[in-house]
Amino acid sequence: YGICSVIQDRVIVVDILFPPSRNLIEAFFSHISCHYKSMNLKKIEIYLPSMHFISSILQSIGFQLYSNTLGFIPTIRRFPHSPVFSWIDRHFYQTMADADLF
Repeated sequence: YGICSVIQDRVIVVDILFPPSRNLIEAFFSHISCHYKSMNLKKIEIYLPSMHFISSILQSIGFQLYSNTLGFIPTIRRFPHSPVFSWIDRHFYQTMADADLF
C-alpha cells in the first residue's frame, strides 16, 4: 500500500505500509519510478525515520538520506495498559500522512 502526491516537479510518497519484504518494496518503487518518469518527474521523496526497515532498503537501491527539514515532532498518548515507551519507539513509525501536512 502506498499513496503518492505530485507536487511541482516531484513525487512524494505520503503514506506507505509494507511487510518487511525487500522484493515488494523494490517492486513498488520500480513501478512508481516508471509511472512518474513517463510524466517527466524525476524525483521521489519519502519521509521515514532512518531506522525504519524501508529506509535501509531504499538507501541500498539509490535513495539518499536527508535530515528532517520539516520540524516534525511525533507525539503519542499512552494509556494504562499501553506498551512501554521504548517498545513503542522501536515498533511504530509515522509517515507524512500522520503529520496532517497534506
